[in-house]
Amino acid sequence: INTRQSSKAVRWSKKIRSAGKCEVCGATEGLQAHHVVPWEYSISGRMDLSNGQCLCKECHKMMHSCIPWIEYMQKKVSKNE
Repeated sequence: INTRQSSKAVRWSKKIRSAGKCEVCGATEGLQAHHVVPWEYSISGRMDLSNGQCLCKECHKMMHSCIPWIEYMQKKVSKNE
């Protein structure tokens, strides 16, 4: 899967968002699918449902602005691949 617009990626996103609420704050509006292990670092696990989190737009933005978390995940993934 090379693009986030592929039919498989779109189905994955819909399944993640079907949780119906943000897993961080509980919001029910503006839900987005978030990759726990970032898309670019998890080629084989991109579409695993266990690699998804349902987040509202604000929590999703916050998650991606957390540079120390991203650096931690990069190191963790590089050790496992």
